[in-house]
Amino acid sequence: MTNNPDELADGETRICSDYIPPFKKKNFEVSHNLLNNREHQKKLWDRLEKNIRGEINKLNFSNIEQVLINILKNNIIRGRGILANCIIRAQLSSHSYTAVICYLSAIINCNIPDFGSLLLRRLINQFRISYSKGDKYVCKHTLLFLAQLINQKVVHELIALQICLFLIEKLTDDSIEICIDFIFECGQFLLENTPQGLNTIMNKFRRILQEGKLNKKTNFLIERILKERRDNFMNYPINNPENELIDLNDQITHFFDILDGEIDIQDELDHFIETEPNVFEEENTKWDEISKELLSGLYGVTMEDTEEQLIKNDPTIDLSEKDFVILRKKIYLCIMNSLNYEECTHRLLKLNIPKDQISETCAMILDCCSMERTYQKFFSLVAERLCIIKKEYQESFAKLFSENFETVHRLETNRLRHVTKFYSYLLSKDAIPWNLLFIVKLSEKDTASSSRIFIKILFQELSYNMGIKNLDIKLNSSEVLPFTEGIFPKENISKIRFSINFFTAIGLGALTHKLRNTLSNIEQQQTSRLNELCLSSGIDTIQVDISNSEKISEDAEIINTKCLDTYKNKMEQTKMNSNYYKQSKEYSSSCLEDLSNNLIFNNGINNQKRRNRSFSREL
Repeated sequence: MTNNPDELADGETRICSDYIPPFKKKNFEVSHNLLNNREHQKKLWDRLEKNIRGEINKLNFSNIEQVLINILKNNIIRGRGILANCIIRAQLSSHSYTAVICYLSAIINCNIPDFGSLLLRRLINQFRISYSKGDKYVCKHTLLFLAQLINQKVVHELIALQICLFLIEKLTDDSIEICIDFIFECGQFLLENTPQGLNTIMNKFRRILQEGKLNKKTNFLIERILKERRDNFMNYPINNPENELIDLNDQITHFFDILDGEIDIQDELDHFIETEPNVFEEENTKWDEISKELLSGLYGVTMEDTEEQLIKNDPTIDLSEKDFVILRKKIYLCIMNSLNYEECTHRLLKLNIPKDQISETCAMILDCCSMERTYQKFFSLVAERLCIIKKEYQESFAKLFSENFETVHRLETNRLRHVTKFYSYLLSKDAIPWNLLFIVKLSEKDTASSSRIFIKILFQELSYNMGIKNLDIKLNSSEVLPFTEGIFPKENISKIRFSINFFTAIGLGALTHKLRNTLSNIEQQQTSRLNELCLSSGIDTIQVDISNSEKISEDAEIINTKCLDTYKNKMEQTKMNSNYYKQSKEYSSSCLEDLSNNLIFNNGINNQKRRNRSFSREL
């Protein structure tokens, strides 16, 4: 025995495991008349079954066109039994893909009606067998598949009425539940094509509901479907895919009586049957011609260039920044070549910028504004118009505000001034929401010199654009007030004083009148609490001047309050006599003298002026 396929002796067969290239193997089979023998036909049958099953398993709406092309490359007329079985099994195993499987079946039925007829007969046979065995799962999902085929006009609507009447006559809770689920899927189609037949089914449901022979769950389902019928099944629309590969008016509809005694499901199509070599070759030649016509009719391409055409139609996604560079050039040219802001806005909108590039457009406008030598109101007017016209621009500018405030220390002084004026104008015109002020925290710990300059210019420009009275009204409105607690705090005394001193130093002290009232109320409460502690300890109350409340040191208050608390605890524990009480009173008076000295020392007028001068110098 030799390894050369051309030198095999008569009666010998090749059993070695050496690899033979496909073209050599085909030439060998042709030369020895092995192309259409039984082994070759069986090999092609196994390949056909494997290809069809693989394509059905990877089917979804995104690749339905490619799957259809791959299926049509195989001889579907010979393998229609395999295709029908694969489709039925795939639908039962994953009923969430029923719509796409049904759509593929409708496309194939439009070109090969024998496949649609075979699929319908096998589905009806499966329904009858599962119903007789009491298999609710198979029965229910088979009817859901039939309902989708009815919506695609592959199956006649009279079959739906026959199924409903059959299930209603066999009056059980399960049969009524299956019937209702079936009508939910195809009810809107039946309402459009056979309204009288659907009304007959609904009347039977009403009679069943009035008789009350079924359980509460089934009665509830009947009430629900009657309500959906009154709403014309608006909650259960017909699922038509976006990519229309077929016209429903050209669809071939099949009808079969479900009550017929015997159903020919053509089991012989599921198994390999040897045919004559001449007939086998003729079938292959005819199918090649049919497949070319089908592909050219569906896509306008031939068998050879289908893959090339699909590659050309597949959009190429560029993940580099080339698109952004081109976009920035276009935006820059629009800005530079415009006479006024209205023309610039019109040109930018005419570019039809996609949503994923709107943020880049907003950043480009802000960069152009910040790079000017002096602030140009032109860019703010363009941004205002864009925010009013499209909400996406408003969201993008609001997002940029938070990013710029967090990285404000990276900006130069000139750019910082321009960016702040840009946002202050948008805020004054309500082009961007005021709730973005929640990220601004005004305190000695939370701010640096750059962020304080940002806040200073922002509020000064807001006061210039809106007026100090209108700005105060806006900040105290119910819409903005919850988002300005970081700028105008209400609890921490040190933060309140810092905010008051900050706005007073930049010339906007009129915005802090509520903060001053809050600070005086807090200091009155602390003074009254201190007097209560003194009275409970037998010490004369001290009077603190409210007008001089801003000069009280918080540290001194805490230290001396602890001193009084310690003294009070000692008095309760030891229960001293009257002579010792006099000594304790002298001790308490000395505590008061120390308290007054600490208050005067820590809150001297000269020290306060020096602190204000250093704060103004920092700004």
